[in-house]
This record gives sequence, C-alpha cells and structure tokens, in this order.
Amino acid sequence: MKNMDKKNIPMLGVFLALLFVGFIGYIISPDVKFSEDENRYLKGQPEFSASALFSGDYTNGMNDYATDQFPLRSIAITVKTQAQKLVGVKDSNGVYFGKGGYLMLKKTPSEFKEKKFWNNLKAVESFATRNPDMPVSVLLAPTAAGVYTGRLPEFAVDYHQIDTLKAVKSRLKKVKNVKFVDSYSELQEHLREDLYYRTDHHWTTKGAYYGYQAFCEAWDLDPVSYNTKKVSDDFYGTLYSKVLAAGTKGDTVEAPIIKEKLTVSHQMGKTVTDSLYDETKLKVKDKYQYFLGGNDGEVTIKTDVDNGKHLLVIKDSYANCFLPFLTKHYESIHVVDLRYFNDNLTMYTKANEITEALVLYNMNNFDEDTSVIKLMMP
Repeated sequence: MKNMDKKNIPMLGVFLALLFVGFIGYIISPDVKFSEDENRYLKGQPEFSASALFSGDYTNGMNDYATDQFPLRSIAITVKTQAQKLVGVKDSNGVYFGKGGYLMLKKTPSEFKEKKFWNNLKAVESFATRNPDMPVSVLLAPTAAGVYTGRLPEFAVDYHQIDTLKAVKSRLKKVKNVKFVDSYSELQEHLREDLYYRTDHHWTTKGAYYGYQAFCEAWDLDPVSYNTKKVSDDFYGTLYSKVLAAGTKGDTVEAPIIKEKLTVSHQMGKTVTDSLYDETKLKVKDKYQYFLGGNDGEVTIKTDVDNGKHLLVIKDSYANCFLPFLTKHYESIHVVDLRYFNDNLTMYTKANEITEALVLYNMNNFDEDTSVIKLMMP
C-alpha cells in the first residue's frame, strides 16, 4: 500500500499543480465576455445584495460565473467531451453523439413542452380563422433526430416528433384555409443525403429545398431547380459549440444561386440591399447567419415577379435558407420573426396587401417559442 502511495505522489503533484495554476489564472485573468468557441456570452460576476444572498440568487450566480470564467474553459470542455465518448456516454450538454459524426439535438419526451406546443398551434389557427380569405401554410420542420433516427446513438429516445406531426396534420384539416406542409415525408425520401448539418441544429440548403418541394406539392406549384455555390467549408455550428468535440470536421455551407433582381429591406427600411446573403457573416463563427444576415424582426423581399402574390412568412431561423426558393413564386415576400417583431401584425398584413401566409418553424423551437402567442392578438 505504501509503494502504491509513493507511485501516486507524482500524479498527485501534477493534479495539485494544475489546480494551483487554474486558481492563479482565475484570480489574475480578466473576465471574458464572449466565448468564440461556444458562440455565446459568458456569465459576469453577479451584483451582491442581502436579498440576493438570502434568496440564493447570488450563490447561484457566483456558481455560474465561476463555471463560465474558469481558465482554459474550452480545453476543459473538449477533454470532458472526449472522456465521455470514450466511456460510452451517448450525450452531453443536450447533444447526442450520433453515428457518422453527427451531433444531434437531444430532446426526450419529458423535455417536450406539450402544452406550449399545442397553445402555439392554437395561436396559428386563431390567425388563420381571423383571415379566412388568406391561404395559410404550416410547415413544422422535423429536426435531425426526428429524420435521421438510424443515426441516433443506441437506446437514445426522441420525443416522438413524427407522431406529433401526424396529430398536427389531422387537427389542421379542420381549418378550411390552412394547408399542412408534409416536409417529413419528403425528407424521408432522401435519407442518404446531407439534409442537416453535422455540427448545427439547422437543416442544410439541400434539406430546405426538399421542404420547399413539399410546400410546392401542397399548393400545386411547380418547384424550380436551382444550382448552388459553396460559400464555406469550415462551419462549426451551435451543437459543436455545446460540446467542442475534438476531431470534428467543419460543415460545408451552400447557397442557391439567384439570378433575379431583388430588393431586400431590413427592419422597415433601415437597411436595404440587393441580396438575401450577407457575405460578412462568413467571417464569424455562426456562418448560418449568411442567410438573411441573421434574424431581424422584419424583412421585405421584392422580386421581379409580377403576379400580384404577396407572401407573409412567420418564422424562426429554419426559414432563412428556405426563403431563396420562394423568390420566383411571389411578387413580394414579407418576413416576420415574432421574437423581434412588436408591431401590429394585422395592420402590417393589410398595409402590405398580403395574399398568402406561411408559418415555418422547426419542431424543436415550436414548443419553446414564447412569441408565437402574438398571433392570438387581433
């Protein structure tokens, strides 16, 4: 036993040295406001007050602060992730380690906010019934975990996205001016293709195109074929940022080539461009922002189509790479992200002579978004 203890002395010394270095670094290092690796703002030191101390908020805040500001945090996350994978752990920080190098967003049945989901759908129904002469499409895109079930790790459990989508389809049949867009069935026909990014929670441009084909099928439109261009091959998305898995290969980002003339107005005309793409976003970590420049509250796209059709798109970020495919079908497209749009939607709809509406969210977000309820407002 004594010999074993002596053998452990060097290892103990290294461990204590690392703790000491980490402690010194914690003291002398300035706070980091934003983590490029994790693509998020880090917690700052909480403000002390007696009430915060006794309520536990100060203690919890200090714990979050110490965790976020730990020196060499990114390296520590990578080491932790690698260790978990080596011992067979199937997920970390809400991310499944899928087969074929896929990182997939984890949401179990107990994590699915069922009440919020159906309340949000009720809000969509309310919007449709208040606008009976306006055709409304509802496209709830399944996530990679719902489509690539064969790539989930062994014994991983998803929250039954497909059964939920079937229930949505059945329910929406009762609203006369609403059509359900069955993107899942279309995506299922192309499982061998890259429909989702390996490192991010969004669908790829190819996945969005198949969603667009499902949209066209729902409304008897002829889908338009597009050539694409590669704009990046080193995209590390939101899921990678959660686990920082070593050896992960960056994703390729492709964009449809649009030859038509466009006028794209952001935030009620505050900025005006001639493209749906923002080249500057290719220099930041979240390269998905290349599409539409991110998530503004309001964007108006005017095309060279002259058919009197004006589409309202109520959306989350899944729509950003979907929008280019719609430009040959509508004279104008009015894009609203309810998280950041606080104007009266009814007045906005009338002012822009909207003739159709598309509600496009991903399944993982639709049960969490607290802004969809705005559709209940007259």
